Amino acid sequence: GKSDHDFLFFYGYCSGEPYWTISSVRHGKYKAHWCTMPGLGLGHIKGENITQYDPPLLFNIDKDPSEAYPISFNEMPTQPEDA
Repeated sequence: GKSDHDFLFFYGYCSGEPYWTISSVRHGKYKAHWCTMPGLGLGHIKGENITQYDPPLLFNIDKDPSEAYPISFNEMPTQPEDA
């Protein structure tokens, strides 16, 4: 169902340090990733094999629910949209 929250934050080891930081955030149909790492196994827990992004990767999860194809800069929204 629809959430009462505008933003949903996800935490992980983006910094490579032994503490959790914001790794991604969802807002409406968009999700931004500041880092990625393979799988959900031990590497995820230890913060190994981290790839960081600046600017973050942006996905339209309505069109790409597997988050496999980041939106290019030319496709990024420039006006507010209904989420």
